[in-house]
Order: sequence, then C-alpha cells, then structure tokens
Amino acid sequence: AIESLNKNCFVKVLCEKNKKKISYLKKKYPNKIITSNEDLIFEDKEINLVSICSYDNYHYSQILKSIKNNKHFIIEKPFCLDEKELKHLHLLLKKNKQIKFKVWFIFVSTYQKDIIFNLFIGRKNTNKQ
Repeated sequence: AIESLNKNCFVKVLCEKNKKKISYLKKKYPNKIITSNEDLIFEDKEINLVSICSYDNYHYSQILKSIKNNKHFIIEKPFCLDEKELKHLHLLLKKNKQIKFKVWFIFVSTYQKDIIFNLFIGRKNTNKQ
C-alpha cells in the first residue's frame, strides 16, 4: 500500500514468524525479502521507516529497536503494554527527536490515549489529519 502512495517509498523486507505464512508471502511477493528474523529490518541501513504490525506484546521491544537503529516507525495500538514502558519510550524519544513516529489509536482505551497524549504533548505533530 505504501508503494502506491509515494513513488519514493518501497517495501524491502517483510517479517513473519509463521512458516506457512512465509511460504505464502514468498509466492505472493517474489521480489521482496521475506524473513522470520526481524533484526534484518532494524539493522538494514537502507531502511528508514518500519511499520510495526506485530502482536501487542512485541511492540515495546520493536520500538526500542527502531529507536536504537534510528528508524522512523508507524505502529497501531497499543503503543506498549504498560505505563512503565510508555515512560521509558517517552524518555528515549525525547532524546532522539529526529525519529518520527505515528500511532493509530484504533480501539485504544481512553486511559491509554490520555497517557500517550500527556507524555508526548510537547512533541510537534507533523502529520495533521
């Protein structure tokens, strides 16, 4: 989908843990790298933006890898699983202001949304909707 939105963007690597899905993806996208090793994405210097579409319990560690490797990221709810993780991410993102991110708040509780909003209130939103 991102490739159709911007000619300067392309998908290079898809990561999937399920072996049956990997076989399907390799057939469907023969020109893409399909892997079960997410570190290939985070360590690749050519990749600037990571779309995190994993199970919720992986979000925190994958955001940490994004920050560590200076990757912008897009993530859907929830940003992380608890307030401790959220505060840690807030500190890291405050130190790494060059990293841009977008969070979709689909089905996020009002409590989680309020915490994220209050922690990141000083951060400039460059994507107005």
